[in-house]
Amino acid sequence: MLPYTTERRWGEHKFIAPKEIDIITKKVYCMLDACRSIIDNSQLYGSLLPILDAIDELFGDMSLSLDSPWKVEYVKKISRLSQWYRALAYAFTGRSGADDIFKAIIEQQEWNPLVYDIKKDCYMAEWGELSKAFDLDTMRYALLQYCVSMDYQDVYEQYLQTLCLNITLSEFDYERQTSILLKQHIHKKDYCYAGRDVALWTKVLWKFYVDEIDQSLWNEIATLWEKWREVHCFDDLYAYQISVKYMVNLAMHFGDIQRAECYKQTVSDDVSTFMHDMGMPEFGNYPWTAISYYIMADTNQSLGLVEQAMEEFHKAYIIKTHAKSSWEFYEQCNGNAWQIPISRFEYRGTIFGYIGCADMSKPSSIKAYKQALAPYMTYIMD
Repeated sequence: MLPYTTERRWGEHKFIAPKEIDIITKKVYCMLDACRSIIDNSQLYGSLLPILDAIDELFGDMSLSLDSPWKVEYVKKISRLSQWYRALAYAFTGRSGADDIFKAIIEQQEWNPLVYDIKKDCYMAEWGELSKAFDLDTMRYALLQYCVSMDYQDVYEQYLQTLCLNITLSEFDYERQTSILLKQHIHKKDYCYAGRDVALWTKVLWKFYVDEIDQSLWNEIATLWEKWREVHCFDDLYAYQISVKYMVNLAMHFGDIQRAECYKQTVSDDVSTFMHDMGMPEFGNYPWTAISYYIMADTNQSLGLVEQAMEEFHKAYIIKTHAKSSWEFYEQCNGNAWQIPISRFEYRGTIFGYIGCADMSKPSSIKAYKQALAPYMTYIMD
């Protein structure tokens, strides 16, 4: 995507650009790389906004005339990426307006698609990948996730109807919604559903339609989910954990305590096994990631295990405070180019060091932990 003044290789492609915009393209590359780093490494979505403002200002002040096709294409792609990252920033920090941005870029891609080398995957965690801003499936999924997380049931159902004109919205149509969300027309009966689709499906059932589900349908839902879990749960760990969270909620709602406890214990063992087998880096004495701790804390809270939930929320809180302090430390060392507000928390150690946990204030309740973690965990975790 990014052109240069001389012929240089970028992956498998070559890009050429006149010298007068070399500085601009390099600035844009650095800004986009910073956005991707923020999302992939620390999930500090609020920190995206000053960078995106800088990108928009840079292109707004450009005196460069769009007198050639590649210039038009370049500006369109940068604009799309800016819109995509801004929508994610709004969504993950619980702001309104993300749905309008998602709808706008979906419409743009449907009617005037921009060509990009799309990395095809269905992982929930890889939102920072540049190709996501050009993949219709990902953009549609992001819109549906946002609507469910924000309790926009009307918007969710209206958009679902654009994906399947035959769906009945006047009453809960379990079969058709399941078919759409899990893409059963593609996977048929092999239960090879993408983890992120399963996570969205369980979340929709719990947040919008739990009162429409009877005991018989609950058993059908549980059986389908259990068959998927046996074969494909490790394809996307975070999506698997999120689906467990909502399956536990549903099980508790129907008084299926044995299933709920079994789901929770199984996912705990599975996460520990996955982190060990994959050689995931540990933070201090915490072998899981912050997201895994957060979701497990939510699950334990649903089971009434408040003390365990508090412990896991605290681990997520420590890890995320470290990530925030690391980013702020990095910004300070590099002139704080994006003007990110720096907190007064004293970072101890180097950027690869640690936080003195004894010096950290400890939130007094689950509600307080969730408020502290909200900038990192909203949108797909609610």
